[in-house]
Amino acid sequence: ESLLDGPEPPAYPADLHPGDPCIVAYTSGTTAGAKGVVVDSYGVMAETRQMRETWGIAWDDISFMPAPLAHLTGVNVGITVPFSAGAAVVLMDVWQPEPAVELIERERCCISSGTPTFLEEIVSIYERGGRADAALRQYSVGGAAVPPELIERAEAVGIGAFRCYGMTEHMSTTIANRCANGRSGSSRA
Repeated sequence: ESLLDGPEPPAYPADLHPGDPCIVAYTSGTTAGAKGVVVDSYGVMAETRQMRETWGIAWDDISFMPAPLAHLTGVNVGITVPFSAGAAVVLMDVWQPEPAVELIERERCCISSGTPTFLEEIVSIYERGGRADAALRQYSVGGAAVPPELIERAEAVGIGAFRCYGMTEHMSTTIANRCANGRSGSSRA
């Protein structure tokens, strides 16, 4: 039986508005108990547009997303940003550094985002392999302190890494585009 033979999906509510809640994300509870933050479609799409344009993501780019899609990083870099450009996404269900680098290289993923731990482990694998030509052209790293040495090591293996900062209440409050080895824009370069 085909999925198309099933019942019709429910219709969208006629009174749906972009200012209505789109995502309810939860804070980490750093300064108090965790709380739900409501983000409307205006906020999600403003973030999506800003990231896509700043990073120069195009239809032929491939994003690698190791973070859960329930996290705002996963939502943005794993869904809304690449899909808004018609780009592909490679998801990783459970973080494992060696398979991650294999996926990145096999699928030619050129953009990713995550914690310093993820970047450290990715960079270490390239270093052990003596490589300086990573498929990743850009990695935005945040969620914890980022040692300057990690950024330098990433660049030495061909990854243009840069610190980013955001919070649940305001998603990315800083964003940049710093590409390694003169590469910029999409993976076409």
